Amino acid sequence: MKTRLLLCALAYSSIVHAQLLLEENTDYPPGDLTAVSNGNWIAINTGPEPQSAGSGLTYPGYGSSGIGAGIQLTDRGGKEVYRPFSHVNSGILYTAFLLSVNTASPGGDYFFSLSKQAPVGTNYMCRLYVRSSGGGYQLGFSKSSEVPSYGPTVLSFGATVLVVMRYEFVSGANNDPAGLFINPVSTVEGVPDIQGDVTAYDGNTPYLGTVVLRQNRTDGTTFTPDVMIDGIRVAHTYQQALPVELVSWQAKPEREAVNLTWITASEKNTSHFIPERADDARTFVSLGRVAASGGPGVRQSYVFVDENPPRQTAYYRLRMVDQDGSEAFSDVISVEADEPWSARLLGSPQGREIRLSSNRPFAAWVFDERGLGIPATVRPEGEAAYLIALPDSERERACILVLTEGRQRRSFRIPLPR
Repeated sequence: MKTRLLLCALAYSSIVHAQLLLEENTDYPPGDLTAVSNGNWIAINTGPEPQSAGSGLTYPGYGSSGIGAGIQLTDRGGKEVYRPFSHVNSGILYTAFLLSVNTASPGGDYFFSLSKQAPVGTNYMCRLYVRSSGGGYQLGFSKSSEVPSYGPTVLSFGATVLVVMRYEFVSGANNDPAGLFINPVSTVEGVPDIQGDVTAYDGNTPYLGTVVLRQNRTDGTTFTPDVMIDGIRVAHTYQQALPVELVSWQAKPEREAVNLTWITASEKNTSHFIPERADDARTFVSLGRVAASGGPGVRQSYVFVDENPPRQTAYYRLRMVDQDGSEAFSDVISVEADEPWSARLLGSPQGREIRLSSNRPFAAWVFDERGLGIPATVRPEGEAAYLIALPDSERERACILVLTEGRQRRSFRIPLPR
């Protein structure tokens, strides 16, 4: 699905619910985000809108990768927009998205945050910042309005990044811990790369219920980045934000079939997999169902055989279904159709030796008029040429030569020798 991902982890409730709170794959036509998203996104102020644009972002193994377009934010200022989700007020909440930064200011500014439900106001929590650094940029994080902390890693413009932010509701005032993970390599939650100030103000945030995207330009050195965002996932657990770590997904032709293979490095609450095929890379149909048999931190391999692939280029993807019904998709991969098998006799049999041309290796059988068959020896003779010597028992009578390649058959009547 790709390049990099951003994951924002926030505290939810001590009761673990099964469903994702929000999944935003920007599956909209190009245009102003509030206009094309069927009311999903709502504007806060005035100015140029974030755009639904491009082909979106991808990241290997990420559940919401490479599905729709992306959300493009400008570095020239404009509208802030938000999308609500079912609000949370205790525990830990996780929000994930893919991020690709094109430009950033040296002063830095935040472009992504969470807030309470409408009216949103300005009490933004779990803020993600970007500032330029050398030939690249750095990511920063703050729990609320305090000065952000920036990570030491300088990231490359144009690449896709995986980040995880974590915010936890704790009873009392100004004591909620929050942090940021950058490019996590495991579905097992670790220690954040950047820690927010646990004592920063959080008294006006009884709950969180919106994702907020911000476009701002204060002056020539402080403005929000030119950035594309995609694949936003708001979840109750870290594993729901990263449901399956898919490390391999391949399709290989094998005679008249296509072998589909995939490997997961870790699974959490995964129910099953559905291999899908399309002739046009858009309209996918299910080929079958494979039960999940992996687990957290367990490497697991799977195989599925498409026994009737089309005689043209076929496109495959893997649908990964969790026990709560939420779904994620792999990259789309293609398989070129093999050249059809062709075989023909080369001239008349000479001394009961038969020469043929074939674009694939094959097996041969000889059948007499009674229908009794015996195998015949096939000897390659140069490129795409073969010699078959008939068995002694068939040298003085007519017979039927049958060639097999996979599930295909070709038959030739061999007349009486003259």
